[in-house]
Amino acid sequence: MMNDVAVIRLASSVTYSSTITNIELAKKAPADGAEASVTGWGTLHSGGASLPVTLQTINVDIVNREKCASSSYGYGSQIRPTMICAYTEGKVSCQGDSGGPLVSGGRLVGIVSWGYGCAFPNYPGVYADVADLRQWIFDTATSI
Repeated sequence: MMNDVAVIRLASSVTYSSTITNIELAKKAPADGAEASVTGWGTLHSGGASLPVTLQTINVDIVNREKCASSSYGYGSQIRPTMICAYTEGKVSCQGDSGGPLVSGGRLVGIVSWGYGCAFPNYPGVYADVADLRQWIFDTATSI
C-alpha cells in the first residue's frame, strides 16, 4: 500500500463553478495535531454492509509519521515515508472511502488508503502523503 495514489485522465474537461473547483496539492505535510477533514461514501462502521446515501464528513487530527509508527499506536513499521495518518477517537475513514480526500488548511494533504478496522482505538486512518508524492503526481499527470 506504499505510494497508494492514482492519476486518471478525464474524457472531457471539467467545467468549474462556485460548487466545482480544484484543490491545491500540499507542498508539505501538516503539523502533528493539525485539524483535517475526510469525506467519503464508505461504510459507517467496520464490517458494515450498507453505504450512506449522502456524502459523509468527519473532522480528524493529523498524526505525524513518526508518532503514527511509534508504540503509541498499533502500526509500527507498517508506516512508510509516503504515508500520513489522521485520527480522532471514534472517527476515521472506513471501507469504501479509499481514494477520497484528506484536507487540511484548504489543501489536499492525503488520500484515503488503509487502516485497521474503522475507528478502532489506537489505529489511525492511513493516507497517501500528497506532499511526499506531489512531484510524482505532477510528472504522471503531464505524461498521460
